[in-house]
Amino acid sequence: LQVIFEGQAHVQVGKKGPIVKDEKYCCMSINVMKDNRDIIHCQPGKHKYHFSLNMPHKIPGSIVVEYGYIAYWITAVVDFVGDDILIRNRKTITVGSYVDLNAYSVCKKSIHRYAEKNIMCGICTIVFEVKLLQGGYVPSQTIKFICKVENMSSINVKKVKFKIVQIFKMYTQDYQQQHVKVLGKEEDVEDSFVPSDSEKTWTVPLSIPSDAVAPDLTGCTIIKMQCEIIGTLVLPFPYRNLKLRVPFYLGTVPITSTAI
Repeated sequence: LQVIFEGQAHVQVGKKGPIVKDEKYCCMSINVMKDNRDIIHCQPGKHKYHFSLNMPHKIPGSIVVEYGYIAYWITAVVDFVGDDILIRNRKTITVGSYVDLNAYSVCKKSIHRYAEKNIMCGICTIVFEVKLLQGGYVPSQTIKFICKVENMSSINVKKVKFKIVQIFKMYTQDYQQQHVKVLGKEEDVEDSFVPSDSEKTWTVPLSIPSDAVAPDLTGCTIIKMQCEIIGTLVLPFPYRNLKLRVPFYLGTVPITSTAI
């Protein structure tokens, strides 16, 4: 009786036909029937065998997204001597991730991003700024950040809104495809109308859902993940809205001294 633990990342991308790529992880096996004999006789009936496996310290966490997945299996194989028969039973298991944000200095640093839009040939400008107090967060945590809009143009900013997105990127040798998921819902900032020739500043809270997945994908080369806060300044027609993307890290262990 042999027990095998194995994992695999799989992506399938392409618009004109599927392009498939796989990546294997940690194929381990143990002989559950610990005996020096080549053949072990078992009486008819039900038999239970206990086993344990020491899993590798760093393997990518289990995920399932559009265009790809990372999955792990436990397979039991029974070899009946003389009958040339193998009986296999496979069960899928979930491998959790452990991403300690305290281990990465970049997660403790503040993040500042801004975007500009020129109106009337660059004479008048709208500046959109966002500042995060830190660069890493975990599910169930509320991100509180500073948002500032300087409207030096002749038009009014109708409102400001934000959402959190999680982006999974799938890679093959010659192709890339991504799956974008909105975490929670898009929120309008309260009292975010900004008249021309004025500026406003807000402290904006955005909550990360408790069921958001934060897999450790450092050991995977064909699936990568990133998270962003996307801010939108809604402008009147015919002007295009101004967008600002602010990246941050999503982990499982929060930065010390931060609230969840």
